[in-house]
Amino acid sequence: MTNNSNPQEWKECKLGDLLGVKGYIRGPFGSALRRNELHSEGIPVYEQQHAIYNHRKFRFFIDEKKHQVLKRFTVNTNDLIISCSGTLGKVSIISDKDPMGIISQALLLFRPDIEKVLPKYLYYFLASPVGFNSILSVSSGSVQVNIAKRNIVENIDFLLPPLPEQHAIVGVLSSLDDKIDLLHRQNKTLEGMAEALWRKMFVEEADPGWKKGKLGDIADNIRESISVEKLQSYEHYVGLEHIEKSILHYTIGVMRQRSRAISRYLRKKIFSSENCVPISIRFVLPQLMAFVQLTYL
Repeated sequence: MTNNSNPQEWKECKLGDLLGVKGYIRGPFGSALRRNELHSEGIPVYEQQHAIYNHRKFRFFIDEKKHQVLKRFTVNTNDLIISCSGTLGKVSIISDKDPMGIISQALLLFRPDIEKVLPKYLYYFLASPVGFNSILSVSSGSVQVNIAKRNIVENIDFLLPPLPEQHAIVGVLSSLDDKIDLLHRQNKTLEGMAEALWRKMFVEEADPGWKKGKLGDIADNIRESISVEKLQSYEHYVGLEHIEKSILHYTIGVMRQRSRAISRYLRKKIFSSENCVPISIRFVLPQLMAFVQLTYL
């Protein structure tokens, strides 16, 4: 992994060199934590979703007796938890505000050696495209991708800057994270204000003279697919590919294996006339047991 553009003081090493003693911990086997041992309160169990979505809403808990049996799987501050199967390689760092808990079998835990690497520096590396692809590229699975064996993961190449430089890099990236988090919270506040205003204007204080009707009374439901090549020069075409990914948000929850059908639907061109206005659409497809939400802002 020699690169002449890398600063000379940066060291080439392996990922395993940066982990402390017992710093690589795979979650307990399924037989070690059975469903009937999970409760609605107690000591939380960290699952894949906590690494993938970086939230701390827990579904399952264990009691103290079970925790003593699985104590080696307990998370500590500055540990990194990584998703190991399916949605692979997503990482989250355990902060001092996170509750004590254990990892599930679908997680891998890294415990960095803080004398060599800052936990947040290792986190930013693993969360970067380079770090993510370094894990994904050595993993395998024909139906569901699973993380590679320990000796392969620990052998991933890593460029390690001196600690002072790690502090500087982490400082810049943490500052950006703080600003992003602030913007997200401001956006949530504005969304709440907009929703409250909408409810006040059109529900709570609606004009009694307004008529009730159906969406079909004022809009046509265009369901046919559209061939761009057949459009006239005066016809305006807008498809999903024209909308920035950061603006188009969609959430799909599929309860049965019909996700491909939904994906094909989302890729269709859903409006083509200049009279069509982007709106917020919610609909339920019972036959697919799925919920799909598209929002155009």
